[in-house]
Amino acid sequence: MIFTLGALVAAAMMIAASGRHAYDYYTIMRWLVTLICGLGLYISIKSGLKYAIWITGITAFVFNPIIPVHFRKATWNILDPIFAAMLLIAIILMWVDRRAG
Repeated sequence: MIFTLGALVAAAMMIAASGRHAYDYYTIMRWLVTLICGLGLYISIKSGLKYAIWITGITAFVFNPIIPVHFRKATWNILDPIFAAMLLIAIILMWVDRRAG
């Protein structure tokens, strides 16, 4: 439940990131995405969800604020919605796994 809510908020922030925001917005977004994806990675590993492991792991790596990956704003405008969609897919994968089990 915490992962689902956090991932929804993170996805919404990634979609909204194409607008003009203060630098703090992007910093908070990076921390939130990384923390939520770290939680999702842990849950995915425990559940054995291979695709969710890849989705949350790659997303956490790209958005991590400690060793940031730098792209131009135009590139982020393309990547942010893609990663938001990937997070939504991870939510669905985890939800389906819980309903099957």
